[in-house]
Amino acid sequence: MTLNRYPLLVFFILAASQLFAQNAKLTGKVSEESGDALISANVVIDAAKGWAAVTDFDGKYEIDLPAGTYTVSFKYIGKDEQKKTVTLAAGETKVLDVVMKEKQDMMKEVVVTGSKYEKPLGEETVSMDVIKGGSLNNQNITDLGAGMTKVPSVTIADGQVNIRGGAGWSYGAGSRVQVLIDDLPLLTADANDAKWSIVPMENVDQVEVIKGAASALYGSGALDGIVNVRTAYPLEEPYFRINVYAGITEKPTITPDLAGWWSNNPKDPNGIVNFFNVIHGNPWGTGASFVYRQKFGQNDFVLNGAINSGTGFVDSSDSHDMRINAKYRYRFKNIPGLNMGVNGSAYFSWGKTFFFWNGLDSNGYKPFPNTITVYKSYRFTVDPFIDYYDKKDNHIKFLGRFFDATNTNNTGQGSVPILYYTELQYLKKFDFKKFDMHLVAGAVNTYDDVNPPKNASGSLFGKNSADNFSLYTQLDFKFFKKLNVSVGARWEYFKMWHYVQDSTTGDQILDTVQTSIKQLPYPLFRIGLNYQAAEATYIRASFGQGFRYPSIAER
Repeated sequence: MTLNRYPLLVFFILAASQLFAQNAKLTGKVSEESGDALISANVVIDAAKGWAAVTDFDGKYEIDLPAGTYTVSFKYIGKDEQKKTVTLAAGETKVLDVVMKEKQDMMKEVVVTGSKYEKPLGEETVSMDVIKGGSLNNQNITDLGAGMTKVPSVTIADGQVNIRGGAGWSYGAGSRVQVLIDDLPLLTADANDAKWSIVPMENVDQVEVIKGAASALYGSGALDGIVNVRTAYPLEEPYFRINVYAGITEKPTITPDLAGWWSNNPKDPNGIVNFFNVIHGNPWGTGASFVYRQKFGQNDFVLNGAINSGTGFVDSSDSHDMRINAKYRYRFKNIPGLNMGVNGSAYFSWGKTFFFWNGLDSNGYKPFPNTITVYKSYRFTVDPFIDYYDKKDNHIKFLGRFFDATNTNNTGQGSVPILYYTELQYLKKFDFKKFDMHLVAGAVNTYDDVNPPKNASGSLFGKNSADNFSLYTQLDFKFFKKLNVSVGARWEYFKMWHYVQDSTTGDQILDTVQTSIKQLPYPLFRIGLNYQAAEATYIRASFGQGFRYPSIAER
């Protein structure tokens, strides 16, 4: 066979080779002023023709296009947009690296919680506040519950957060505010209360607080708002920090008799000598924390932990705890945009507490007889995840969580609550001529399994289980670069099983089954508007429906 017998085939081969020869390639890296790579930055020449790219986890991009002169736009939320003109010859590969600068505007600060994707704070249709992790560390705040008091209109009562007094308060039986860490629930399976102590304060990047009903995106626990703790990943340079603190409490100046018990308690429950009490005679507190973050090739690794101990100024209120956290993420080099990993934590605490005091005057800091509780708590989390995005702005995420918050004590009121959480999420950005649109949709399943502690004399909640399945979606529109409109909806289904113990055999027998079909047969809706009237001036309006299904403790 000779090629001159197939002139049409020869023509196509030559045309294709000529077309390929005329193509050029633009490549480079997008980074911050600090030198750290910018992930998911947009590099756009002409999106309609496919001449666009999204930077990978190393900040790198690559675009194939015909020879010619082009204007390249580099965009990233919270950064000043940059435009570069580049001329490419046929067959040429040109490297164009760009360093993007921060926008000098606090309203351009990037948040995630309001819409489940990165968005400037000023464009959110809900009322939000942001606390930086550095600010909390500089104030030596070792428990996020104490840090929440720094947010306007947010109060903490016995560990339960309340925003603007919007949804009431229920002691130890269910938070009206959803508390998250890296978008995963921090509320326990039994009482839906937040376990602030397992938040790794030494590795907090920022805390985002939504004020107002957020049930459309986050479910019934978000009746009064959201607190989302976002922890840090390593940057280009390794990071290591150690923090140590210690303190003592002086006697009250007006009522010194209240501190009469202090010098009589030189040891904690485990026999560890209380050196501050021995030397000074006063209650003490001490602790230490560390954080280590580093990249190893395609691997991101974070290890951090803390230990705290103290007696407290109230008799029989000593507490001691230790915690370790780890984050691991692998960024696939051969599959740009794909990363997966697992995060985990382990926490152990022990100490004493009491329900109410013995009386007034010198008895004010002492417990009423037979009200002291000696406790031990164990909390474990395992959080696998998969995250993938492509050059067409499709973004798929899978999040999982196993959360064991076992609590045991000497009063027969312990509990072993285990939460299983899975979420599949899809995000997509659409660029139209007259407006932009973001689509967020997902499915969530939460299974709560609560049991009595093994060999315990009793249990606070007994044996119960609950299942929650929900679907949600939200559309965000941006018109004329000034008007942001958000519309969302969520449908939820709850089912709860309650067991009773057979008095003869001791076996757990199913007693009742309850569902939410009658209480919540329809989806929840929200709509929000945000109009930028002038520089740093935004007019916002939001309407949202809220719903809260009772926790196992409340049932």
